[in-house]
Amino acid sequence: MIPLSRPVRWAAAALLLLSAAGCGLTGYLRDPFVDIPEFSQVTEDLYRGGVPKEAGYARLKALGVRTIIDFRGVPEQGRPLPEAAQGFRRVSIPLSVYAWPEDEKALKFLQTVLDPEAHPVFVHCSSGRDRTGAMVAVYRVIVQEWGPKEAYREALAHGFWPYRGEVVLKKYIHQLRDRKVLYDFVRSRSK
Repeated sequence: MIPLSRPVRWAAAALLLLSAAGCGLTGYLRDPFVDIPEFSQVTEDLYRGGVPKEAGYARLKALGVRTIIDFRGVPEQGRPLPEAAQGFRRVSIPLSVYAWPEDEKALKFLQTVLDPEAHPVFVHCSSGRDRTGAMVAVYRVIVQEWGPKEAYREALAHGFWPYRGEVVLKKYIHQLRDRKVLYDFVRSRSK
């Protein structure tokens, strides 16, 4: 084996790195859900993500989505919607990343996602990570009876990030088992 000089080794490493990055980029460009950040399917009738781009709304229509729940704050929601965003039932539940969602807002979320007439449902905040992650955790813990730690791990896998050391939404997820009003609501619907 012939020893390679340092510049040749650096050039080979750079070429390998750029090739790997290029493969990731082409995969990203071919991803059918690049128009919906952090898009994924939670259940058969529940999808999650960030704010869709115009082509993202067309993809949601192709999936049969009827209802869109928007967790962004009122100022964020005030922006005009693209033409493709028309035709969906829209539900506004403004949440903050710096405060626990009030029980009334969590109940409104559960009422909507548990209503068969609303299915399928797409939920989103700006990025599809924090507020969306917290509310999907509500669904996982309260409806599907996941453990809070399991729901938190799923939120982290979708980019959930407690801001500046403040773990408000993390604490919210971990205390969901104590939200009796939410459990009572779900139980009352199953009777």
